[in-house]
Amino acid sequence: MSPLSITLLIMAIIANALASILLKKFSTQGDASHLSMSTLLHLGGSVFFYGLAFLVYAALLKTLPVSKAYTLMTFGAQTALIVCGIFFFDEKYSMTAWIGLGLVVVGLLLVSKGALQ
Repeated sequence: MSPLSITLLIMAIIANALASILLKKFSTQGDASHLSMSTLLHLGGSVFFYGLAFLVYAALLKTLPVSKAYTLMTFGAQTALIVCGIFFFDEKYSMTAWIGLGLVVVGLLLVSKGALQ
């Protein structure tokens, strides 16, 4: 995989994860009838980063096949969100969930085999 592909992939992962985190912050800020500046910034930031992720992903598709680009991007974003969920939102995972996540990781790695060559 070229340095450009790696850079675009990392940018897409970060933008996607940031968008999801900001959307989570927006959705947990209480009553929807009262929109504070903070609430609007979280919503606007989420829309911005989802848009950025979309544009970067479109550029990534010029350098990688769609099956590999999407698999790697979603795998990276999901991994980032699991880590952020644990550290920033105090989310807990059962042993069954960890095993399931491990199987997903193995499956994604098998599907994307060869993408890093």
